[in-house]
Amino acid sequence: MRKTLVGVALAFAACGENHEGPGFDAGPPDGAGGFQTAPHTAMPQARAHGAKIIAHPELVTITFTDDPNKAAFEAFGDAIVGSDWLTAVGADFGVGTGTHAAKVSLGAAPASLDYNGVQSLIESKITDGTLPAPDAGGDHHVYMLYVPRKVTLGADLQGEYGHHGMGTAKGANVAYAVILDPSFNDLGVDEDTATAAHELIESATDPYDPPSDGWYVDPPLPDPWYLLAGEVADLCDGEALIKSGTFTVQRSYSNAAAAAGKNPCVPEDPDDSWNDITVEPATMPTIPAGGSATFTLTGWSTQPMADWSLSSYTADYSDLYDTDMKPSFTAKTINNGTSVMLTLHAPANAQSGQLGGLYIYSGDNYRPWPVGFIVQ
Repeated sequence: MRKTLVGVALAFAACGENHEGPGFDAGPPDGAGGFQTAPHTAMPQARAHGAKIIAHPELVTITFTDDPNKAAFEAFGDAIVGSDWLTAVGADFGVGTGTHAAKVSLGAAPASLDYNGVQSLIESKITDGTLPAPDAGGDHHVYMLYVPRKVTLGADLQGEYGHHGMGTAKGANVAYAVILDPSFNDLGVDEDTATAAHELIESATDPYDPPSDGWYVDPPLPDPWYLLAGEVADLCDGEALIKSGTFTVQRSYSNAAAAAGKNPCVPEDPDDSWNDITVEPATMPTIPAGGSATFTLTGWSTQPMADWSLSSYTADYSDLYDTDMKPSFTAKTINNGTSVMLTLHAPANAQSGQLGGLYIYSGDNYRPWPVGFIVQ
């Protein structure tokens, strides 16, 4: 199971099962007669699936000797495993602080690497003893490889900042992550450490393939969140990066914060607000090929704010593209309690059972809400 952070404003990847049905949250009033969050369908809950996690990650930082950022990545590993950030993002899922088990340099970086090459390199270095061996009876390591920009990336790594996955070495399943430094990385080491934080919490909360998988949002059809199937850091990709000590990191999804109607991306700033949409119908309708479906999008926010923009992108698990569905909005801005109508079309040649879906993004943070239909 490949789990990827790609080089766009917001993207999602995972696999899975289901969560509790959507709830309804009227939101708290801000004093008598003051601001009130518009009624909305509750944010989803990540589910445990196979319930396999790495509760106290033993991080192995793997670098190349000619990486100019080698020292920074090793210092990041020292800091992040005992940080308040890791405690905050892991709290809902049984993940706490860990240890920096090893810092290993593999010599000069190879000229090129592709997806299988990354996994094979890590597995081979565990097998030959260069990297620490997995623990007997259940591994606690996260093997994190940093690849410098000078390395030519294969076609299957293009567009990525990094990904995590499962390998096998010395008879054990092992969780690994790769952190890339693509040419479109404008933030340098800050983007690299944010990506590393993203992959660390996802490696800890969802380290292995099914049936030993872990936490992510993956409801059954006709819930539209099926179209997203996001792991915990994926769900907060669009949020502003924050600091953990001197290092830049990403926020991650909290079931508890989402259930309370707060900003679901933690660590939370007390001044943080959240704005998004809710959709009616709340489930994906079934429509015939050549037919259409109309949805009511209603804005909601946790604090008063200016109108925010709406944009859309083809959902990861949609069988149809944006150009197939020809989305039509009655307006491209929205606010708390105001509504916009969206119409989607099923092409005449659509096949029975195909899914048509979009992510509707709210504002500059690209906060997602999925919407879609099933072809009859």
